[in-house]
Amino acid sequence: TLPVNNAPRQQAASAPLLLEGWQRFAALLSKTETEALALVLSGGKDIRQFAHEKGVMPEVLADGINEKAFDCIGDNILETDDSRIYDEYRENILRILERT
Repeated sequence: TLPVNNAPRQQAASAPLLLEGWQRFAALLSKTETEALALVLSGGKDIRQFAHEKGVMPEVLADGINEKAFDCIGDNILETDDSRIYDEYRENILRILERT
């Protein structure tokens, strides 16, 4: 019998996991969190003002987004000090927003 090379199979199996993680993240976001990410991505008004308008503490809003991201993709996506999405995640967030 020929030896079986599992490496390509493992790589192929792990590639969708990232996509699946992002899908789970998108499904967990509340409407307010999704709107906040859209706001941050567009460079619109300050997320702190937005949070106050929604009756949520800005830190709680940002922490909630980051906790969901960490649970799903293993990392924070939002810089809480200056309310920006980390550059390496902007494209994924844009894809999420395009589907909502």
